[in-house]
Amino acid sequence: MTRPHLLSTRKTCNKNTMNSYRKISNLGIAYGGLGDSKAEFEVFKQAIRVDPDIAPAHYNMGLIYLNNSDKAAALKEYKILKELHPDMAEMLFKQIYGSSPI
Repeated sequence: MTRPHLLSTRKTCNKNTMNSYRKISNLGIAYGGLGDSKAEFEVFKQAIRVDPDIAPAHYNMGLIYLNNSDKAAALKEYKILKELHPDMAEMLFKQIYGSSPI
């Protein structure tokens, strides 16, 4: 993704429109694609503040924690996901451990 496209996405996701998870997710993915993991983390963290029941945000946070070698934090996201979206929780579990939960 190019920087001009990212800037366009960022303008679309200003404070007045940050209530849409899809817009927030696109922004997080854009930052991740550019290798800006700190901004990616902050965007998904904001998504969870907007709506704590957004399963994909917890999944993405779990992956970010895992990519930063924070397995304990990734497991916390897994536990949240178990309640919100069991299938997505299993996908995160597989990323953490390489196999399905028993």
